[in-house]
Amino acid sequence: VKPGRSAWHWHVEVLRTIERSYQMMVDYTMAAAKMGYEYNTVDGGWDSWLVAEEDGKALSVQESLKKLVALGKKYGVEQFCWAGYLGNPPMLNPNSFEERGDSPFSSKEILDIMSDCGAIGAKIDFFRSESDLFSGVELYEILADYCANKKMMVNFHGCTKPTGLSAKYPNEVSREGIKGMENFFYNTNSYKDIAYALSTLTLVRGLAGHGDWTPLIHDGLGLAAT
Repeated sequence: VKPGRSAWHWHVEVLRTIERSYQMMVDYTMAAAKMGYEYNTVDGGWDSWLVAEEDGKALSVQESLKKLVALGKKYGVEQFCWAGYLGNPPMLNPNSFEERGDSPFSSKEILDIMSDCGAIGAKIDFFRSESDLFSGVELYEILADYCANKKMMVNFHGCTKPTGLSAKYPNEVSREGIKGMENFFYNTNSYKDIAYALSTLTLVRGLAGHGDWTPLIHDGLGLAAT
C-alpha cells in the first residue's frame, strides 16, 4: 500500500475540451511522471475509448490498458481504473458493480479485469445510500477485502464518509464522501466561498478520516484542467 498523488481527467472529459483517447491517458501518465506523481487515474468510460494501436491495428481495451500500465511503470507511474456501482442499466454504466442481474460484470469480474491488466488500484463510484444495507453498507468491506486479496488499493467515490474500515483494510487509501473541488464546477460559488470551504474541510470533514477532495485547476470562467 503506497498512498500518493494522482493525475485525473474527469472534468476535462465532461467539458469535452480534449478528445478522450488512449493517447490522452499517455499524456496524463507522462504529466504525472514529470510532476513526480505516483499514479494516474483512468476515469469513467474508459472501457469504450481506451483503444491503442499496434502495427496499424487497434488493440482491445484490455490490451490497451496493459500497454498503458507497462508504459507508466517505466516512469514510476501506476494506474488506477474507475468503475461504477450504482446498478444503472448497462448502457449507462457498463462497469457497474451491481451483483443482482442488470449489468454485464459482477464486482469480482471487473476487479479481475483490472488486476489482470496490471492496474494497481480501483476507483469505485456511485454507491447507494446507507438505507440499502447491501450496496450502501456491506459492499464497502466486500470490495476492500477482494481488492486486498488481489493486492490492489481502492479509492471509494460517491460514497459515505470514512467509518474506520481502513483500519482493517489499509488498502483503502482514500474515499470521497466530501464536498471537494469537483463540486465547484457545478455552481457559481465565488473564489472567496471556495477558499472558505476548502480551508475548513480539514477541521470538519477531516475529523472523520481521509478524503479525496478532487483537486482541480479552475480558470476565471470555470474549469481549466484536472
